[in-house]
Amino acid sequence: MKLKTKNFLLINFLLIFIFFSIYFFINIFLEKYYIYEKTKKSINILNELIKDEKKSEILSDSETTINIFEYVDNEDLFNDRLRLGFHDKKLFLVKIWVIQKNIDKIKNGETYIQYYKQPKLKTTTIITIKLYKNKVISVAVSLASMKDTISLFNKFYLFALIITLILSSIGINIYTNNLVNKIQKIKNAAKKISNLNFSEKIKLNTNDELQELSESINSLSKKLEVSINKLKKQINYHEVLNEKQQNFISNAGHELKTPVTIIEGYAHAIKDNIKNDKKRTFYSEIIVEESEKLKDIINTFLDFSSINNDEIIFYHFNIYEVILNVIKKYSLDLEEKNIQINLLIDKGTVVYGNPKKLEQVFDNLLSNALSFTNNVITISTKKQNNKIMFFIFNDGEQIPVEKINDIWTPFYKIKTLKNRKYGGTGLGLSIVAEILKKHNSNFGVNNLNNGVEFYFSLYT
Repeated sequence: MKLKTKNFLLINFLLIFIFFSIYFFINIFLEKYYIYEKTKKSINILNELIKDEKKSEILSDSETTINIFEYVDNEDLFNDRLRLGFHDKKLFLVKIWVIQKNIDKIKNGETYIQYYKQPKLKTTTIITIKLYKNKVISVAVSLASMKDTISLFNKFYLFALIITLILSSIGINIYTNNLVNKIQKIKNAAKKISNLNFSEKIKLNTNDELQELSESINSLSKKLEVSINKLKKQINYHEVLNEKQQNFISNAGHELKTPVTIIEGYAHAIKDNIKNDKKRTFYSEIIVEESEKLKDIINTFLDFSSINNDEIIFYHFNIYEVILNVIKKYSLDLEEKNIQINLLIDKGTVVYGNPKKLEQVFDNLLSNALSFTNNVITISTKKQNNKIMFFIFNDGEQIPVEKINDIWTPFYKIKTLKNRKYGGTGLGLSIVAEILKKHNSNFGVNNLNNGVEFYFSLYT
């Protein structure tokens, strides 16, 4: 059963129940209550007259008649005086009679009450009698017939019930339609949330529990959206990470395979007891050379793996000395290839970072420049607010435009005849990128007219 129908039936049932409860209560108890109130009024008037007999004129009204006479201890005389006293005041109680037993009770100070009914006139009179200082004080209170009043009330009440039910039905319909529409909004939003659609926002200005519920659902929707987006990013991150790890392992195995194969081949040759001393020496030198390459490859792998795991400590230091040490490392290569290096940096240049990691950055960038330059490498800086921009330029071939974004990818290599001597694992620029990210650096590469320029920023 729908909420609208339930509300309609429930509220109308409650209205009918209340109406009929009042109806039966009035029909059963109203007349009794009316007689009770009039009796109480009669007794109160009697008590007032005992205090002050002179109030009889004041206390008399259209429904109250007061009769005071001298007490006589005779049933007939007592009733004659009672009837005639009321008769003189236009209250005709022809058949009223107080028996001797009750007269004795009055004599003894009791208050006597008699309900005198006149069926033909459809009236009832309450007679209250009390003896005070040998005077009989009697009060008659006339009661209107309640049956006609109750009958009229019942007809009007039934009419009122019908009108109330019609109006309540209209009101209930309007109210429940409004309520159902609000609940429908909440239902639609909840349904969309269950389908992981968080676009629906509930807007209710009812200042009640429905508004609180809608605000709670909106808050839940927002939190779920944030949590699910985070979860998606984590899943995507782990998927990418797993793919990178698989690629890394595959490429690492490929890089290690060449020197290991060469070492294995020449080691077997020596094992076979080559008698020629020159060949044995030559094979040994090759094994040593490939071992050095293997060591460099392994160290590069370790450097790349440790970037995201090691805690990097940052502090201010002089970057000029770090760059100078890197250049000295390649001084023999620079001299052999007749490469001119221009260091256009202030000797007092101080940056905020990690000297060891930034030395790796300059080492890899300078090694990369050596691989591709014709004969000129320039290292320069430019001040930008609270940062310093570093530029490493080498003349020579440009990077193909379609490959310029791939150079930061692990194991990516651009093959040329010039870079064979310096050709490494393809991790150099990947290491540079990871270190610079840790330093919150803006970095990249540009093709210039006569060469390639790498750039990055460091905080001062």
